[in-house]
Amino acid sequence: MQLNGPIENGMMMMKYSLNHWWKFKYVTLAFTAGFLQVTSCLFIAFINYAVILQSDTVQDLAKDFVALMIIAQFDDMFANYSMEQIVKEVLLENKQEYLDLFMIETTSSADAQGERNTPMPEDNVFAEVKKRMIKKHTKILKTKEEKLDAAHEAAFNKQEENEKNGQLKEARQQKLTEDEIKFEATKLVTERYNKPTKIGLRDHKRSWKNYILFRLYRLIRFIFVTVWFYYLPVIVMAAGYLVPLWTSWQCKVNDKSGSRLIRGVCIDPMQYAEGFGKL
Repeated sequence: MQLNGPIENGMMMMKYSLNHWWKFKYVTLAFTAGFLQVTSCLFIAFINYAVILQSDTVQDLAKDFVALMIIAQFDDMFANYSMEQIVKEVLLENKQEYLDLFMIETTSSADAQGERNTPMPEDNVFAEVKKRMIKKHTKILKTKEEKLDAAHEAAFNKQEENEKNGQLKEARQQKLTEDEIKFEATKLVTERYNKPTKIGLRDHKRSWKNYILFRLYRLIRFIFVTVWFYYLPVIVMAAGYLVPLWTSWQCKVNDKSGSRLIRGVCIDPMQYAEGFGKL
């Protein structure tokens, strides 16, 4: 139960990164952060169940359980004592200033259809990021044009390449103007950097990478809700009783003398009682 909270936080990180891809420079990296948190908690829980099933005494059980819980809190300890304070300041001190940035704006719920699928609100952060990207690509295109001009001039001034001068001069007559460069940069950014127009993502076409990762998230979510949260503790508890019964039955079947599994050893109960009486 103590690991359910970190697992849910990891799944929320996975879903948020996939449903708000325009807010991340590296969506896959953001998804991986939540995925690693979920998988680490799952491994710790499975190891914990294994320790519970094989512990001989209550003291060993408590000791191993506390050790695994400390291991599960390593990420929090690292964050608290890390020299990097930017994330801590964002989450604790300046949390109010980042509420708009981390606001949940979209949903994959089936309820967001028809009239409930309302248009997306204005996003100043998206507009600023898009404006910065257009400026960056405009600068890149200008640099490219300048390099082409320099190459053209260098080739045009060479006397030994007179036969090619006409072709080079004709090619550079199609030089892009300032407005054309800005238009091309805006077109390129619009194609690569976009966001949904409505809050519902059911009808929005995801990229193939986003689609695969979202299906992975849905599978993890399905396993967590149906198996992990409700049935796994019962399954492990039943295994704790059924496995000893099965091994004891195997001991009885393989040994015709009516032996039983006692303290992990297949032995005749009468011999065990006689030996215990002598002690």
